[in-house]
Amino acid sequence: MFAYLNISLYIQYTIIQQNKPIQNHRFLMNKFTLLFLLFPFSLCSQVGKIYKNLDEALSNPKQVYILHLQGDDSRLGKFPKTILQFKNLEELDLSFNNITEMPKEIGELKQLKKLRFCCNKITKLPTEIQQITKLEELNLGQNQLSSFPKEILSLKNLKLLALYHNQINDIPATIDQLTELSELTLSENNIKSIPRCIGNFQNLEVLSLFNNQLKSIPEDIGKLSNLRKLALQNNQLSNFPESICQLEKLERFYFKGNNITQLPNCLSSLKNLEEIRYDTATQKELKRILPQFYIYKNITEALQTPSKVYILDLGFQELETISDSIVYFSNLRKLDLSFNNVKELPKNFHKLQNLKFLNLDGSFFEELPKDICKLKKLETLICFSGSLKKLPKNLVQLKNLKTLIIASNNLDDFPSNLYKMKNLTRIDFFENNIKELPSTVGKFKKLEWLGLDRNKLTTIPSNLKLIKGKTLYVELNLLTEEEKERIKNQFPGYNLNF
Repeated sequence: MFAYLNISLYIQYTIIQQNKPIQNHRFLMNKFTLLFLLFPFSLCSQVGKIYKNLDEALSNPKQVYILHLQGDDSRLGKFPKTILQFKNLEELDLSFNNITEMPKEIGELKQLKKLRFCCNKITKLPTEIQQITKLEELNLGQNQLSSFPKEILSLKNLKLLALYHNQINDIPATIDQLTELSELTLSENNIKSIPRCIGNFQNLEVLSLFNNQLKSIPEDIGKLSNLRKLALQNNQLSNFPESICQLEKLERFYFKGNNITQLPNCLSSLKNLEEIRYDTATQKELKRILPQFYIYKNITEALQTPSKVYILDLGFQELETISDSIVYFSNLRKLDLSFNNVKELPKNFHKLQNLKFLNLDGSFFEELPKDICKLKKLETLICFSGSLKKLPKNLVQLKNLKTLIIASNNLDDFPSNLYKMKNLTRIDFFENNIKELPSTVGKFKKLEWLGLDRNKLTTIPSNLKLIKGKTLYVELNLLTEEEKERIKNQFPGYNLNF
């Protein structure tokens, strides 16, 4: 089974624009000039701070730009009116509470750009929300809205609108007033049809309508020239319009859980497609039109057309060995060998030079086979719940690797040369025996996600480098409360998990 990596299911971050360093001059600056130059740095640090405590925020209301009061052990039953004191507030997150009403005074927060109210009990919106004209992101998912909130249609700067998991029955024909929308999520409602005006969203990149009651898709969908993701799972669709083949930028197309038995032949023209989720009923159609997305489950079937084998899933088959004939699949891109009894890879495994994804979950390897380090195009390497004790030094030969997951193994060390893999964006080494991190963790250029929970770390190097606002998991290590506080101060605005 291929685990589709959502490198973010719910990741929130803030990017702070840093000024360039001041150049040396032959002349001394007077103190007034110096103060003027330093002031923006102070301002940037305040803008980037995420307040998670209302009392702390109220001690300095003019400096509160980001406020997150997500419900945890104690959930808010009402919107705290004291929030209205934060006149400079740009981002407000009140998700996971029990708030039943959004007050009309919400319109006083004129600087708001991001408003998240997901997982509450909101039934309607006040008309005053129209006064937040700078709003770019609105998340009202998992509330109790019985209809589409037309109060938001005047928010001309809105780019992201999430209304998933409500009781909405229809989409208004005037929704195209939100001309700047790039992401529209209306999944898990009771929507029966899509208005033709959907084609007017020239900036739309993500359209999510899974788990509704759709029976057809309008031809106008083909006008969404910038659409990259289309999620239509679990509806009542029986076919797609030919115009869907005009979505030249489409990368992800999900339609599992419908009544689709036939696909438009022109789907083969969508050259940017990277991922499709479908039913067994459409397997033959997919094999004919888009063979690169057909998942072969055994080598015997795959050998009938070896040059057309792009995905091979041999996971959970209790295999003792992998046939040497696997090397005939010269176009193979994804290979799943998870949870078998394999102790070595086939001869000439390195000849799979188009392989991008390799899953070795549950393997018996104590060391990664050297052939893996010769797979020049490999982007994702996963080995969860294995027996690995160390990683080979020549792993850094995988110059295109983006995701490295070696979790629930027996690693004692974090390799000091990993930073040489210039394209790494995600490292997950959770549940190992790592006691310390090398100083070279400060040399990563693109790292967004570092998972180190359930190890034996007592500290995190002060030079650790992640892309601003990304994710660090260090739960269940040996960090003191003092060290945790230092880490919080070191990474303001990051998604930290202790």
